[in-house]
Amino acid sequence: MSMVTETKDATSDLIGSAATELLGRVWQIGELRKGSGLDAARTAWPAAAAAGWFSLLDTASAEKIEFADVLPTFRAAGTALLAGPLFSAAVAGPSLFPDAAPDLRFDDGSVAFSGGGWVGGPRPRLRMPTKSTVSGQVVLPEGDPAARYLVLPVGLSYGAALAIVATGQPGVVIRRLPTPDAVWSPCVVSLDGAEAAALIAGDNEAVGWLPTWHGCAWALRSAGVLNALVDLAVDYAKTREQFGGPIGRFQAVAHILADMAVQAATVDNVCSWLEQLLRTNDQRLGHTLQTAHGHITTCLRDCAEKALQVFGGIGFTNECDLHLYMKHALQLSSIYGTADQAAREVGLRSLAPKHLAHSHDAC
Repeated sequence: MSMVTETKDATSDLIGSAATELLGRVWQIGELRKGSGLDAARTAWPAAAAAGWFSLLDTASAEKIEFADVLPTFRAAGTALLAGPLFSAAVAGPSLFPDAAPDLRFDDGSVAFSGGGWVGGPRPRLRMPTKSTVSGQVVLPEGDPAARYLVLPVGLSYGAALAIVATGQPGVVIRRLPTPDAVWSPCVVSLDGAEAAALIAGDNEAVGWLPTWHGCAWALRSAGVLNALVDLAVDYAKTREQFGGPIGRFQAVAHILADMAVQAATVDNVCSWLEQLLRTNDQRLGHTLQTAHGHITTCLRDCAEKALQVFGGIGFTNECDLHLYMKHALQLSSIYGTADQAAREVGLRSLAPKHLAHSHDAC
């Protein structure tokens, strides 16, 4: 049994208990109301989850939970190299990936909720005099070709909305891109007049929380991968013997492991800070998240390379699980661009403090 298999087995109970404890509840949604600040986030999150954005949703009870409550599952999924609950249904849109902004044309009609719960109950009854269709192309760096729905933040004449598009219908083509990563497959999704299964109307602030959740989930998943890299390297340094003893006793190797541990610890601290800001609806969240992108991207690449240095050439062979984590770390580090790009964005935001008032909209 490989180390990855053992890790997945050891983590399955954690994932399962977290899903039972955190997701084994149902949100009762009446009429989706517009809001601002934390109220908007609490409104948009259950609506997105109900649409299939978060696949581990269970409908056992009626207790409400917030997105911050499920963040530990992303870390556990990264440690075990699982596909991850957030990304089993694809989330895309111009606000998520501005460098690959899709050309979305949305012919919207009059949409209204007529009441009734959504999760665990009947779907909302939408009045759409004109059929809602989506056309264009979306790039998903962590796409899932088996995703059942796309959740697309779109701009409408009267504000922002989430368009829920079923992937199995005519007009939707998901093409997998080549990648060495065994966990995630980048995809290109072509939309040619696909009909939206639902249109969740909301204000810009509510819809703007989607990229923030995506960024926080990415950070927690990265933290899980980083800690797994450290554990793999430390365990190998304890058992691999050379010159009459384990290689971990040599100062050069010990320094590499110490550097890796420090980087993983800093990312853990960053994630704790992000979670606190998310829970309190702190306006610094967007700026902090953008700064975190650069730091975490650097740590992912550095730790992957240092782990490979500890293992030597064997670390990139199929006989060793390290290559799976290294490839996934490189895939994670590519999603938000390079550290230099992140630093440039942080600098631009710092020169325009007025944008901090709605900082979560541009994460």
